[in-house]
Amino acid sequence: MDGNSRLPEARDVDRQRRRLAALMIAPAVCLSGCIGPWRPSLEYVEREPAAQELRLAAYVKAGRIGRWVYQRSEIRAGADRATRAYPRRIGARRISEGLLEERPFLPLQRYLEPADILTSRADGGPRPSAPMKEGTAVFFELARPLEPIPPELETTSPITSTTAVRYFSYHGKPLATGTMTRQVQIEGFEDVECPAGRFEHCLRVRVDLTVRFPWRVIVDLTSYLWLSPKVGEVRRVQHISGWFLIFWFGNVHEYQLVSFTPAHAGPGSAGLPPPQWAYGAILFERAAPHPQIAGMIVDLAGSAPGR
Repeated sequence: MDGNSRLPEARDVDRQRRRLAALMIAPAVCLSGCIGPWRPSLEYVEREPAAQELRLAAYVKAGRIGRWVYQRSEIRAGADRATRAYPRRIGARRISEGLLEERPFLPLQRYLEPADILTSRADGGPRPSAPMKEGTAVFFELARPLEPIPPELETTSPITSTTAVRYFSYHGKPLATGTMTRQVQIEGFEDVECPAGRFEHCLRVRVDLTVRFPWRVIVDLTSYLWLSPKVGEVRRVQHISGWFLIFWFGNVHEYQLVSFTPAHAGPGSAGLPPPQWAYGAILFERAAPHPQIAGMIVDLAGSAPGR
């Protein structure tokens, strides 16, 4: 009799265990089924001998100053695959993309400084608000500026770097401090066909960014870049995934070059160093579970805003 009375409790415990197992399995199913295969094939990648000299500076310089327009599409399973224009403008001091490309921004640090510093100005004005109210907006600050592609990168091995990172709300309030780890590796050379034409012998680079904010956000961003020594980046496949508290998110986008317009950055522009990211602002037009960036602004190290 006692054994039979305990049977419903045992069944409840078993049911709870099955539910917990389902919750643990669900993210793995989403990662494999919702996103689907997205990694670019290595079938046509030409792996050159390590001893061959790689003039990485030519690829970095080609993508240093100008305006690029890309055709962006989601390649996540179930997405409508509609393409949209996504511009990117890179100047001597700032990178601006997407919906935020033409909007007027102060130095991004101005939006993040303590209020008592800004309100002590002669005009006594409040802390300024960034022009990105629609969607979900965040700011970030890197303790040590990083280049997206380090100039010392070689064909033989990846380069890994780590720095502290802070992120802030749209109102400039600090939300968390964590770490960002960047690993970059050259995969080889590959020809690329895109709306802008055919680009031969493009350098294919994989960039992995891992961002950790304990107990709050985990972000893994893997990007495959195809770089032409003539016009810079001609293609990108970008996969983002992670967790916000207990909620999983993930998406994949492809960017293909449509047009490129070189720009003159003024005297001394020929000797500009590779861009180092210092401060950034990101506007999401769609958040979890399948985030999509509406635009981004990045202030480069040691610079005031400008193009």
